Order: sequence, then structure tokens, then C-alpha cells
Amino acid sequence: MCMWVDDHFSHSNSLFAHPNIVRFVGVSVDPVALVTELVEGRDLWELIHDPGVKYTWGAVQKMAIGCAAGMEHIHS
Repeated sequence: MCMWVDDHFSHSNSLFAHPNIVRFVGVSVDPVALVTELVEGRDLWELIHDPGVKYTWGAVQKMAIGCAAGMEHIHS
């Protein structure tokens, strides 16, 4: 069963609208999980833990800067 975000959370979502923030959609009760927008490709967990994927320092730096930009937006 999935409960969708009500108007209150929809308003909060608009405050967090940013290219580096995945949009929250709702909550699944069984199994318990957060429901977010679909992001093209693989999920971040799979990418980070795949030993076959090699990253350059430039790619790692770009991901870290993107994460920091999203966090800065949330906390501003």
C-alpha cells in the first residue's frame, strides 16, 4: 500500500525544487519505503557499490559538488 503526499507535503516539495534534489512523492507502508521521483539509469547505491564502475577524481568531485549544492539549497 502506498500513501501519496498530501497538499502540505506538496508545498514543501516545491520549496526543495532543485536539480540536485530528488523529489519526494509518498510513502509505502508494506514494505516500508520512501517513494521518490524516477531517476534515469541506476540508483546511487548500485553505482557506488559496483566494483566494475570506475570513477575519475573529476567525476567524484562533480558528484560531491552536486550533493553540496542540493544540501545548501535545503538549508538556505
